[in-house]
Amino acid sequence: MPNFPARATHAAPILMAAFDHAAEFHEAASGGLSEPGQSVAQTTRAKELVFEGIRQAVDAGVPREHAAVLLDDKYAQGLMSRAREAGIAFSIPVDSPTGHVVLQPGWQDILLRNQPDWAKPLLFLNVEGDAIDNHRQLESTLVLQRWLQEHGGQLLVEILIPPEPAQLDRVGGDLSRYRLELIPDLVVAAMESVQQAGIRPNLWKVEAAASVDGARKIGQAAVASGVDCLILGSGESLETVGDWLAVGKTIPGYRGFAVGRTIWQEPVETWAHDKDDEQLRSEVARRYTYLATAFTRETEDMSAHVQEPA
Repeated sequence: MPNFPARATHAAPILMAAFDHAAEFHEAASGGLSEPGQSVAQTTRAKELVFEGIRQAVDAGVPREHAAVLLDDKYAQGLMSRAREAGIAFSIPVDSPTGHVVLQPGWQDILLRNQPDWAKPLLFLNVEGDAIDNHRQLESTLVLQRWLQEHGGQLLVEILIPPEPAQLDRVGGDLSRYRLELIPDLVVAAMESVQQAGIRPNLWKVEAAASVDGARKIGQAAVASGVDCLILGSGESLETVGDWLAVGKTIPGYRGFAVGRTIWQEPVETWAHDKDDEQLRSEVARRYTYLATAFTRETEDMSAHVQEPA
C-alpha cells in the first residue's frame, strides 16, 4: 500500500497563501472570455503568476520554512511539483469546489499522486443548522481521516459557518454583528462537534473573530483540542486581515494564516485586463509579505486595532 513520504512537522508559524479556489478564481482571471479553452488557459496562467509572486516574496525574505500554499488539482496541478522543488509546503482540497466534504471521484489517487503536506476538507458546519448535513459532512471527514492515517497523511480541517436565518434575525441582519457577536461561540461549537465525531485534525482553518475576547475564545478551544488554528481571510481588506493576524499572533492556539482572496483577487482582476505579469507577481508578493509580517513581527499589543463589542 503506497504511503506519503515521512515529513518533519512543519515549522511554526504557517504562512499560507490560498488559491485553491476554482469558480471564483476563474471568474476573476478570465476577464470575460467566452471561449472555454482560452479562459481555462488564462486561469491556469494567472495561478502560475500568483505562485511566482509567493516565491518572489519568499526569495525576498519571507522564511521559506514557514511559507505554504493551498492549491487545487484543476488549474494548479502543475504548481505542486514546483512548490515541492522550491521547499514550499502545500495543501490541496479533497472535496468538490462547493465544499460540504463531497469527496470527489478519485480523491485517493489525487492525494497519492500529489503527496500534499495536508489534505483539506471544507466543512460548512453551523451547529444550529441542518443536523443531517452536518452529520454527513463529519462522516465523510472521518472516511478521509482514516485513509490519511493509513497512508501517513496530514489533515487540515477548514470550517466555514454560514449564518442561519434565526441567527441573522438576532443581529438585525447585520453580518458585521454576526461576526462580532456570534462567530466566536459558533466556531468553538463547531470545533467541539468535529472532535466529538472522533476527528483529530493536524490543523484547523477557521474564521477570524472581530474582537479580542472572541479571538481568545477560539484560541482557548484550539489549545484545549491540542491543535493550532490558521486564520482565514474571508475576502476582507488587507488592512483588516492584517489587524486580525496581529492580534492572533499574541494569543496561544493561533499558528498562522491561510488567506486567499485578500491576496489575489484584486491583482488577478486587474491582470485579466492589462496582462501585466510582473505587476501581478509583485502585488501578490507585496500583499503576502504584508500578512506574513503582520503575523511574525515583534510588536506591542495590537488589540486596539480589533473591534470590541459595544
